[in-house]
Amino acid sequence: MSLDFCLLCLLFPALIGDDMERRGLQDKRIFWAVALVPLLGAIAYLVLRPLLESTPEQELSPQS
Repeated sequence: MSLDFCLLCLLFPALIGDDMERRGLQDKRIFWAVALVPLLGAIAYLVLRPLLESTPEQELSPQS
């Protein structure tokens, strides 16, 4: 369980950088706040992050 926690603490900051770019968040303070507080930072980011803007391809494709 400790190994899993350590791996997720290292993996989440790598994934959050890409997610922040897609959502247009440029503030590096958000990244470091989320990356340095392992569990609570991730939960806060997932709850407070802005929605993705839809692209025309997503609007035209039929919903499954």
